[in-house]
This record gives sequence, C-alpha cells and structure tokens, in this order.
Amino acid sequence: MIPKLFAPILMTLGILIGVQIGKPTSNNPAIEVDFFSFEKNFAATIVENLPWKLTPEIPTIQNPAPNKLPETELIPAPNLQIKAGISADENGHIYYEKNINQRLPIASITKLMTALVVLDNLSQKDIATISKNSVDTYGEMGDLIVDEKISVKNLLYIMLIDSSNDAAIALAEAINQTGKNTIDLMNAKAKILGLANSFFSDPAGLNPDNFSTASDLFKLANNALKNPLIREIIGTEEIDVFSFDNKIAHHLKNTNKLLSRIDGIIGGKTGYTEEAGECLILAVEHLPSRTYFITVILGAEIGTRFQESEKLINWTKKIYKW
Repeated sequence: MIPKLFAPILMTLGILIGVQIGKPTSNNPAIEVDFFSFEKNFAATIVENLPWKLTPEIPTIQNPAPNKLPETELIPAPNLQIKAGISADENGHIYYEKNINQRLPIASITKLMTALVVLDNLSQKDIATISKNSVDTYGEMGDLIVDEKISVKNLLYIMLIDSSNDAAIALAEAINQTGKNTIDLMNAKAKILGLANSFFSDPAGLNPDNFSTASDLFKLANNALKNPLIREIIGTEEIDVFSFDNKIAHHLKNTNKLLSRIDGIIGGKTGYTEEAGECLILAVEHLPSRTYFITVILGAEIGTRFQESEKLINWTKKIYKW
C-alpha cells in the first residue's frame, strides 16, 4: 500500500533530479533502477522516521532560550561593572546582555538546581537527619545541629533563604540515601533544561568547578520560578522554621537585600565565592500583567551586586516600560 501511494511522488522526484529510466542518449545516459526496491526502501525510511517512533534520548523541557530584540542595538546599555549578565523577560526576549555565553563559576546560585533536584526526588514531608559531615561544611548559615531531624521543606527554606551550605549537603545526603547520586541528577537535570554550558560538581556551589553562563542561568531561574514552593521561598524575607519535634528553631533572614527595596520583586538567589565574585539572580513582576523579567549578574565586585542589579532593573523598567 505504501509503495503505491508514493509511486507518483517518486516519479516526480525522478524528473526533478534528472533521473531518466529507459534508453540512454548521448547526453543523458540511463540509470537502471530497480523501481520496486527503491520504493520499498524509501517507504521503510519514511516509517523509520514517523513521529511516534520512540528514541532513547532524554526529553528536554520547552525552556525558552534568550533571543535579542532588534531594537536593543539602538539603545545605550547601562554601564555595569560585572563579568557577565542578562536581563530578559520570561519568554526569552533579551533587553540587556553582556558575555551571556561565557562560562563562569556561579557559587550559591547552584542551590537553585539543588532545589529542583530535591523536589524531583524527595517529598517535602520527608524527614532528614543532619549529619556531622553536613554541619562541618564550610559556612555557618542555618545553625543546623548534628542529629537534628527536620523536614525537607524546612531544609529548602534554610538553603534558599539563608543560603546554608549545611542544608544543601544535608539535602544531597537525603537523596543519596535513596540510592541515587545527587550530582548525577543535577547534571541530568541541566541537560533536560537545555543548559548546554553548565556543570555541577557539588550541591552548595563551593567548588569553582560548578560553572554556568548568564544565558543558562536565565533558563534555570525561569524554570525554578514555575515551581510554587521555590517561588514562595525565594520571595520570603524573614521566617522561623523548626525541627521535626519543634524543639529547635531556625530564624532565617533572606540574603537578598533587594526584596523590600524594589517594587515587583518576586525573589532571587545570591551567590559569592572568591572565584565567582558576587552573583545575583532576580525576578521582577509587572503587576498589572503578572508577567516578569529576570536579571542575572555574574562576577560583580565585592559589595556591588545589589547596586549593579538595581541599576539593571531600573534601566529595564525605564527603557522597556515595565
């Protein structure tokens, strides 16, 4: 049935490409074709490539890649003292860009990927036991105590609000105890999200081998914002969370100082290491339309990430009428 359906198409293709079936001439020697075999092979090729054919490839999420608006070529960019950065709306329309495909260490911005992987693999109600290994991790944010039992949800609050390295390690250990490898999951998730220039080697962001680009981090943040719990946490300025038995309290104050300073801020994530410099991701909502844009700052000088981000946000609002 399939060869018969394609016979007219094949004849037409033969004419278009100049294949002559028949006697040769002095200018156009004949090409002898086993027409039935040709049809059969062509039909098999069509069936092989039908859209419902399964492939072993990991599916990628439809995560809009940033694309530059034509008019940005005519608009003077803000003067920002950063290594790389981007401002783009949730659909990927770029308002500002600087070295957006340059790979750089990203410090604690890594924790956004850790949060996504945690929520893919653990329940918010799961209870983790804090190990000495996690408490001994560099940094003292979160005030976790060895053998403390605490929910995954509360550890996410501690990790994303207080930027606690201890909480990041504790969450990674909770995943590892299920027989999975957290780092492998983080890099697999990066592939799914289309983060082609990103690599993760630890869940806290302490290792400079954790790297990404402003373009990839836009996509990471855009995906994280679609998770209701992450969006709630990164927009929380101050909160107390408790151990499972309610005996240990953790008072958390967001490391993002712009939460209460700029209208429309949804939330964000800070980062700093000596190798990465100061980093900051922010999302800003246009309240009437409920749409938002994202800014990413990488490699800012110490003490300047909020200033540089505020300049970029104000410039974006003014120039593009947000």
